[in-house]
Amino acid sequence: MATEMEPQTARTELLPMVLEMANDAVPNIRFNVAKGLQMMAPICGREVCDSQIRPVLALLVEDPDRDVRFFAVEAIKSLDKEFGGAK
Repeated sequence: MATEMEPQTARTELLPMVLEMANDAVPNIRFNVAKGLQMMAPICGREVCDSQIRPVLALLVEDPDRDVRFFAVEAIKSLDKEFGGAK
């Protein structure tokens, strides 16, 4: 979805909604947030990734649900490949 829109639109319209869903009570929503953030990070750019996306993924890595943790770790690995480690 975000791969087909302008970076500014992804940052201002889509990212806030996805970040908000990271606190959803349903684990499947939370692991899809991790997957979505992984896809959105390259479009949003390194600054947004470091300031908004990585902190949410760091919280999801500590999630009680193992699937959420798995996808959050995978997303962080992907971001590390894309951008290197966090600043």
